[in-house]
Amino acid sequence: MFVLTKLILTIRVDQVFSLKQKRSIIKKMKTHVLNTYNACIAESHQQDSLRYLGITIGILSNKKNGLQSLLEKLMEEIEIISEGIIEKKEIDNI
Repeated sequence: MFVLTKLILTIRVDQVFSLKQKRSIIKKMKTHVLNTYNACIAESHQQDSLRYLGITIGILSNKKNGLQSLLEKLMEEIEIISEGIIEKKEIDNI
């Protein structure tokens, strides 16, 4: 049985001073998540804000047991790449 997990993150980034710089950070995150985890990622909210990044990640897995540790590792890496702090997270298993 497959489990689809939707992870919605709101990340505060204080060092961003332009939308172009913000898009560059999002592009780095998208590339990393796609290549490392083979997961879908999109900028889903907070698109015009300079202080916040809003992303949604979708992961399909056949094992529910290791999914939580995978999500924790993924969130740690996203904080490192974005040089920000995850302020809000929502995890939905479908």
